[in-house]
Amino acid sequence: MGWLLLALLSLAAGVIALAWPGITALALTIWIAAWALTTGVMEIVLAFRRGEKAGERALFLLTGLVSIASAFVLFVRPDSGAVSLATVFGLFSIVYGVSAVFASFEERRHRTDSRRSDPVSA
Repeated sequence: MGWLLLALLSLAAGVIALAWPGITALALTIWIAAWALTTGVMEIVLAFRRGEKAGERALFLLTGLVSIASAFVLFVRPDSGAVSLATVFGLFSIVYGVSAVFASFEERRHRTDSRRSDPVSA
């Protein structure tokens, strides 16, 4: 029953996203802005834990401030934020796809080489 409910929910979300792409992009942008704000605040809180070294503290502070600044930009200008997010996602997908293709060829080459060198393989 759970899989059917998830499937119907996914189907409904897909139809809504196709029917109203603008509202979907806006909702996604606001959701990501809220996530960035939450993680930014948490990183700043983590910077002031006991026992953190100066470098770790600076890194937590810097990433927290960048996350909060990103959230602010996304909240203030969700229209340009959605385009920026789509661009970053597209670039990430291209880089990830290319690296996955090369990794798969490397894995295939590695498996072929290991079968040739292993006389006991089945």
